[in-house]
Amino acid sequence: MPIRINNPFDANSKLELQPGEFYVAHEPTLLTTVLGSCVALCIFDRRLGIGGMNHFLLPKPQTTSDSNDNPYKYANHCIPALLKEFKKAGSNPTDLDIKILGGANIFDSNAESFSSAVGRENIAAARTILQLFGMAISGENVGGDQGRRVELNTATGELRFQKLHSKQTGSQTGSQMGSQTGSQMGSQTGSQMGSQTGSQMGSHAASHKSPANSKELKNKGPIKVLIVDDAKPMRMILRKIIDATPGFKVIAEAESAAEAILARKKERPDVITLDINMPEMDGVTYLKQYMPVDPIPTVVVTSYSAADSPQVLDALAHGAFDHLGKPTMSDMDAYSELLIETLRAANANKGKSRLKTTSIKQLTINNPSPILDKTLIVIGASTGGTEALRVVLRSLPANTPPILIVQHIPPIFSRTFAESLNESCAMRSKEAAHGDLVERGNIYVAPGGLHIKLVGAGTTLRIETNDEPPVNRFRPSVDFMFHSVRDVMQKRKDLRVIGVLLTGMGADGAEGLLALRKGGAETIAQDEATSVVFGMPKEAINRGAAKYITGVTEVGPKVVEIVNRLGRSNDTV
Repeated sequence: MPIRINNPFDANSKLELQPGEFYVAHEPTLLTTVLGSCVALCIFDRRLGIGGMNHFLLPKPQTTSDSNDNPYKYANHCIPALLKEFKKAGSNPTDLDIKILGGANIFDSNAESFSSAVGRENIAAARTILQLFGMAISGENVGGDQGRRVELNTATGELRFQKLHSKQTGSQTGSQMGSQTGSQMGSQTGSQMGSQTGSQMGSHAASHKSPANSKELKNKGPIKVLIVDDAKPMRMILRKIIDATPGFKVIAEAESAAEAILARKKERPDVITLDINMPEMDGVTYLKQYMPVDPIPTVVVTSYSAADSPQVLDALAHGAFDHLGKPTMSDMDAYSELLIETLRAANANKGKSRLKTTSIKQLTINNPSPILDKTLIVIGASTGGTEALRVVLRSLPANTPPILIVQHIPPIFSRTFAESLNESCAMRSKEAAHGDLVERGNIYVAPGGLHIKLVGAGTTLRIETNDEPPVNRFRPSVDFMFHSVRDVMQKRKDLRVIGVLLTGMGADGAEGLLALRKGGAETIAQDEATSVVFGMPKEAINRGAAKYITGVTEVGPKVVEIVNRLGRSNDTV
């Protein structure tokens, strides 16, 4: 489809991209964004008649932690991601009309050199990356000292931009909007663009951000849910459960990430349920786009499979609140209860800062081996626990006493989770197996669907697994493990135990932690400020089970402090 000049925009829908977002529209859409030193690629496939845009802030991450925050803020991630979406749609490179805009120096002339160079570096990065991909740029409008508002009609390829007044990307004048073609980028026609005031622009941008006063908004009206799943029967089941629950309302459904982007920005849901396996853009890629700029609490609802487990863990690492399997007709009542409980907890978590897992310093344990061989660390966690555990365990050295972990997790995911810990921690990590010998320097993660029990024979400690009935609705259960450790402590008076209870819904582990403390163990509970859900730790604290209450980043140092103290004295725990 040819690119036409002065053709009125008649797209069916409008979507404004925020920094760190990219989108390819398969239906007529008006894609817009506001650029300062940022740069946008606007691409139109002449053969397929589809268009797309991205918006990136910087050329590349300065550190690994920067990249983990939101990789799509950076040219070296955002540009390949946009090109990949066109490739998925069946585009040929020769059919792509590629233009770049932005990269203004919107800083004062005396600004620090890095800030004033951002625009130039973004422009250079775009040109370099496109050249590496063998992509030709058909037009540019870059540089200068004014921001730009950009609009792309994805049905026709028509591209317009407007320079913003006095370096302020939040204000617009009634100046003309230039209509651009590939050969005429930079020229302007006489078509008029309706003007907006600075205050109008500011309020429009703010409407795409999460509410500043989240506590005030949590209790206003029903909890609004957006369901994102490509399977219509599954959307119908989830809608039926949610709409039948007082205090909840499904405000939109989406069968793809493309539909979800439009629905999220139009309807402003409180919570999102998100499938992983969807066409064009998978759920995790979509979550990584919106979570850094629009952190709506999200519950991953997906079919549990070995292939999905790394993606689910990746979603949790990038801000997903929790994950659930898809319902089965055989246990619909229990599933409905769990779904609603999880959505309610996710909504209550709205506005809470994400856990930062970077810059974790590894600690040192100086005790001799005999002391460490008589010490055991046991940890329980649930919602938010996979990332909390990662923070705690990454700080511990390789010679740390053995650690037993119960994390509420499906059977198919526990091995993948244990393997991911093995890659990121100094200690060795594995999924616990029946008969495992408990040894220093090892982490044992309870297998999903099975309890783990500590048993002792002489000076040897081993793990037993079993499928006894769930405790507190869970198998594995934290209480089940904690009580088994308490039983061994009664027989092994020389055994030193440190019990830890991290973030999670419910009360599993609270009674067990109390039993450990009464038996002489040192006990730690995560505090409210750093807990994704202050359920399990709160219940333990209320029972007097926690000797120490600390933020998640201080749990590892507290454990090491206790272990080192035990080595310097004859205290028993």
